[in-house]
Amino acid sequence: MKTLLTLCLLIFLCFLCSSSAGPLGPGLVSKGSCCSHHTNMTIPKRRVKDLEMSPSHCKLRSVIVITERKKFCLDPNGSWTQELERQFGKEKRLH
Repeated sequence: MKTLLTLCLLIFLCFLCSSSAGPLGPGLVSKGSCCSHHTNMTIPKRRVKDLEMSPSHCKLRSVIVITERKKFCLDPNGSWTQELERQFGKEKRLH
């Protein structure tokens, strides 16, 4: 019985470690990280808190859309991205 309980606990701990070490998801970026690709999602404007450019050392140039809970990478040449930049008054500062 103790062995079974120990085994179940060990499996549970392994599951927790592997799930927390997984990637953020497509088009998401963590603080200071570079974008691996752009997302095609349309983020509701009311959810957008701020915009910033990806760090200069990143290979993929991106506009990072910051919401309350997540950050998304968008193509800086996309029409929707440029509209967001105009709305936030950042088109000159981001490029």
